[in-house]
Amino acid sequence: MTTVSAEILIDMPRSAAWSRLEDLRLAQRYVPGVTRIEITTPQDRGLGASRKVFTEKRPPLDETVTEWVEGHGFTVRVHDGDKPSPPFRQFHFRYWLDDAADGRTRITTTMIYELPGGIAGRVLDALVMRRAMARMAGRITRNMKQVYEGASH
Repeated sequence: MTTVSAEILIDMPRSAAWSRLEDLRLAQRYVPGVTRIEITTPQDRGLGASRKVFTEKRPPLDETVTEWVEGHGFTVRVHDGDKPSPPFRQFHFRYWLDDAADGRTRITTTMIYELPGGIAGRVLDALVMRRAMARMAGRITRNMKQVYEGASH
């Protein structure tokens, strides 16, 4: 499994950031390329909640919450129905909030994934995918800062 993370400080207390993060629909405002999000389970937050994520250039993806820590964050498994989302063997995305100095909050986004293909998959990851995923995590984190600090929720 490969793990890439990005973090940023935002100018708001963790409780205010959590009120935005726990809204699973809000990701369409900060994840590049996402055009729409539909909640697909009766619950719209918490362990087991699922959403369908529509993007500009790919078929829709499914995301299901596999970890939920109230007030701090959650992890979603990215999948296509009952199968992994191509091109991944596994893909999880973790959003996390921690208290920082002066009433600020640290947002950390983490992508945890595995590519298929054995050695060839590991070479592709080392040469291309890891950097692309790190750039995407950084972009999402910066976008979250802009949306959270600029939003009147």
